[in-house]
This record gives sequence, structure tokens and C-alpha cells, in this order.
Amino acid sequence: MSRDALRAALSAVRPALAAMTPKQRRKACNAIADRLNPRQKGKDTGVYAALARSTRKPEKDMSDLGKRIMEKRNPHYMKK
Repeated sequence: MSRDALRAALSAVRPALAAMTPKQRRKACNAIADRLNPRQKGKDTGVYAALARSTRKPEKDMSDLGKRIMEKRNPHYMKK
């Protein structure tokens, strides 16, 4: 369905929406808004977000950081 058809349908069902309970109205209006403005929930879909996702580097494994620091700084653990 095109956006114009959805808008026309919305103006046609507006009286029915007014007669609903607030909970039903909220659910119906949210469903209509999601159809009019499609977007991924919880994700930014803009151009800058796409560029940022493409340039991210994988994070280093920091699970053994303490052990590496200990081996580097502690004279008892230094390898000769």
C-alpha cells in the first residue's frame, strides 16, 4: 500500500479510532504510524550510522590484561 492510500484510509477510520478505548486507540495508532514511517526499532538507519557501522574495528580481547601487565612489570614473572 502506498503512503497516500494509508493516509486516506486513516482519515476514513478516524471516527472509529475516536470511539475506541485509550489502550486500543494507542495500539491502533502505533500500528498505523509504523506503517507510515517504517524504521528498524532500536537501530539508527541514517547514512551516518551506516558509515559508522562499516568503519568499526573489532574490539581487542582484554580478558588476560592483568596477566600481561603482571608479566611485564613484576620482576619475579619476567622471562629472561
